[in-house]
Amino acid sequence: LAGVGVAFKLATALLGEVPLELLDLVAVGTVADLVSLLGENRALVMQGIAVLRESQRVGLAALCKVAGAKQSEVDEETIGFILAPRLNAIGRLGEAAPAVELLTTFDEAEANSLAQLINEKNKERQALVSTITAEAFDMIEKSDANPHVYVLAKEGWHEGVLGIVASKVVGKTGKPAIVLNMDRTNGTAKGSGRSVSAYHLYEALEDVSHLTTNFGGHHMAAGLTLPVENIGAIQTELNAFLLQSGLAEQLTEEIVVDERLTIAESSVESIEELQKLAPFGTDNPKPVFLFENVKAQDVRRIGGDNAHLKLKIADETAALDVIGFQFGPVAAEIGADAELSIVGQLSINEWNGLRKPQLMIEDLAIEGVQVFDLRSTQIAPAIWQMAPADYLFFNEKNYQQYESSITETSYGHLITDQESAEGFILHTDQLILVDCPSDLTLLSTVLNQVEPTKVVACFFNQEEAYLTGIPSRMQFSQVFKYTATHIDIDVRHKISLLATHLKIKEKLLIFMISVFFEVGFVTIKDGVMNIVPNAEKKELTESTTYQNRLKKIAAEEALIYSRFTELETWLKQQLKKEL
Repeated sequence: LAGVGVAFKLATALLGEVPLELLDLVAVGTVADLVSLLGENRALVMQGIAVLRESQRVGLAALCKVAGAKQSEVDEETIGFILAPRLNAIGRLGEAAPAVELLTTFDEAEANSLAQLINEKNKERQALVSTITAEAFDMIEKSDANPHVYVLAKEGWHEGVLGIVASKVVGKTGKPAIVLNMDRTNGTAKGSGRSVSAYHLYEALEDVSHLTTNFGGHHMAAGLTLPVENIGAIQTELNAFLLQSGLAEQLTEEIVVDERLTIAESSVESIEELQKLAPFGTDNPKPVFLFENVKAQDVRRIGGDNAHLKLKIADETAALDVIGFQFGPVAAEIGADAELSIVGQLSINEWNGLRKPQLMIEDLAIEGVQVFDLRSTQIAPAIWQMAPADYLFFNEKNYQQYESSITETSYGHLITDQESAEGFILHTDQLILVDCPSDLTLLSTVLNQVEPTKVVACFFNQEEAYLTGIPSRMQFSQVFKYTATHIDIDVRHKISLLATHLKIKEKLLIFMISVFFEVGFVTIKDGVMNIVPNAEKKELTESTTYQNRLKKIAAEEALIYSRFTELETWLKQQLKKEL
């Protein structure tokens, strides 16, 4: 029993009968206290939720209203994620008395006023948590150390929310965390810790109790006070405890999967059947399902700060809406039509009378290589922030211009010929293809010998060989005739005028003159071109310049002007792991 359950038992004994009208409070307290929802607790919560949905307690009705919850549809999740955090917030930030007054008042005006106060305190608590969490992660990022247990401390952190912050650190890093507020006036640090199942936090603190003033807690959570000067020492000792116990490789949190499902099996009817197992909670967790090898579609970030992820998963027969709270950053890692394995809990989403199944993400794995399309007429500045990564250039001018943009944790590579392509070594999991090669063979050679998990296709290109194309035989003839009937043609300074006169694109004209020069039809000295009389007859299409242009056109067509699905397929076919 939670404390509220003990109080209910005592009230029953004193009254000589079961006070059913109090079961709404029993349900709230039992769920909020995270006690086992088996046996008698389960019965109390089931009956309590039924009472709560019809309760005449004006304080609970007011709290539901300000929180945007329908009292008639309250369940254990409403209690755990909406009502209880608000009732807890006011005690975290100050006196808890207003919460008691809210739950006991018979005055509707007072209830509405108290509910508003409690809701505002919850917003204040959320803001504090957000600020302190950001500062905590900033500490982690700026630290050179990579401990197995985090001990984070700073002056001015509100002690009432440090347990929540510690939970967020654990959730993101997978490592136990202790978060402390330092009070320089009395030389103490006080705060809370949260752990993972593999690391018994209370036993670890017992092992270092000589460094603390006092502490208490259990396997997964603890509170402690210690002298400020012992913060560094307790960090060292807690890490030593973990290493000595051989748990360093076991810190990763595991998710227990109840069953593999297909999308078609995730119907509204089947979810309604599962809800008969409610109330869910400690020792009776909501079922967790695995969907394997499904396609991701319509991936996007949602929410005011883009913190959340929304997508669909699909197979050959059906699709399913998916929501991932605080999974927003993952959207950038999911390529178009990426193949996923995804774990989560099923629920029913109701909107405008339409009821649809929905999956709430707990974790996901992206299968195979992810390819991202950042092709544009400009290089996106964001690519230089994708460190650590390997940046692949095929154009020497581009390499010289952008090499300084590459961060210290990344690598820049210039591939200009087959030898450099064959000698390429990938140092990271990300391969950024910055510009377009002149020959598909060079890129294919590179890809054949590497195994990245992420490929970003930029293929920045300035030459536009594909759009300009290959000159016609008539155009070659036109330029040749002009050259044969003119002397000392200034192709260094007057090429633009010549292109205008001949009505040929300047880049195309330069290419044609290069072909003539290679086969010996013209001479060019100091930028002045003249015909070679009685030159040996040669086929222009066999020249290296001509053949290289064909290769360049083929490369641009395949890499720049193809549809993304075609590009993705080609790139994956070239990669070593896909062979």
